[in-house]
Amino acid sequence: MIKILTFKLITIIFLVVNYISLSQRYNYWKRRFLGFAFVMRNKNCFRHIGDGCYISSDIVLRNPNDISIGSLSEISRNVTLTTWRSNDSKKGPLIHIGDNVSIGEGAHITASNLIKINDDVLLGKYVTITDNSHGYSDATDNFLAPSERDIVSVGQVVLEERVWIGDKVTILPGVRIGEGTVIGSNSVVTKDIPKHSVAVGNPAKVIKKLTNKN
Repeated sequence: MIKILTFKLITIIFLVVNYISLSQRYNYWKRRFLGFAFVMRNKNCFRHIGDGCYISSDIVLRNPNDISIGSLSEISRNVTLTTWRSNDSKKGPLIHIGDNVSIGEGAHITASNLIKINDDVLLGKYVTITDNSHGYSDATDNFLAPSERDIVSVGQVVLEERVWIGDKVTILPGVRIGEGTVIGSNSVVTKDIPKHSVAVGNPAKVIKKLTNKN
């Protein structure tokens, strides 16, 4: 009797595990299909989209005509990409995403000037990148709600090739992160970080230089 109950229990567990596994695979491929379909349906809305891109269908966009995405790049769920016209910028805003870039779930990238993410960059989940602020903090602005103040371009943001940004990192205006650099999770990047470095903290500081073992 005990052996029969044990066998039935094992069978039930096996069926449940297989059902969960099949359900997860189904949901994964469903999201992939919807993402590729989203790209095909909205390709002409963007400034440029390269071949083989995947963009989650639940992405939040503002002014996609100011957004350029290179080939083989992937943008995950709940990512927000927005551009804003700034009174102090002569050129229109641009978010440039290079080839083979991966942007993790919940990332928020907002530009009023230029945010340039070069090839082979990896952004973790819930990363924030901004090149702007909500106006100047003077007496005039104090009489306006923050949402009504002009967007002010503070400085371009550039991520060079093969940069790896950890989860929940914030990158502030005017920052350039050198090629091959790693930024640790939860860091706040307030100034330039040199290439081939590891930086962590708030504000982010270099704790290690990455050197070729050869």
